[in-house]
Amino acid sequence: MAITLNGSGTVTGISAGGLPDGIIQSADLASSINLGLVKKVVTGTATGDMTTSITGTGGINSAAYLGVQATITPVDSSSNFLLIFSAGHLICNQASQMGFRLYASENSGTYADIGVKSHTVAYSQSQQTQLSLGCHMLYEPSASSITSLGIRVYGWSSVPGYSTNYYNNGGAVTVTILEVES
Repeated sequence: MAITLNGSGTVTGISAGGLPDGIIQSADLASSINLGLVKKVVTGTATGDMTTSITGTGGINSAAYLGVQATITPVDSSSNFLLIFSAGHLICNQASQMGFRLYASENSGTYADIGVKSHTVAYSQSQQTQLSLGCHMLYEPSASSITSLGIRVYGWSSVPGYSTNYYNNGGAVTVTILEVES
């Protein structure tokens, strides 16, 4: 029977086991397809009113640990990691800026800043700005072999001395680590 490909992409004329032996060679098949397999997931969350708030004019380079972290022991020591961060119901006061920095610890080492990942500005001198922030990023470890990865959430603020920004006023601050194939 003849093999036919019609205009809709349907192939006819092939039955189960209908191709001759040896017609498809190994070189004809894709051998390195990587679909980004997720191997493991961990999450760290703080809900309700957080007791930590930042006051003063320290700004973007002075951050305080907010008590939110996640630590993963990877399935594969050569994996990369997708980091997903979200913070709900923030209160930004009095024409100030506030935001978050993520810190990483590879193989139980010291936590190091991996940068500003989300920030906002409130423009009102007399009102609070309530909002949510978030980000996601691919984290590629600097160590050649990873036995653990910890991520901590730090907050920063450029609040004038007469006001306070609140990092969680009834919402949740969450960091999720997904181990993915390299």
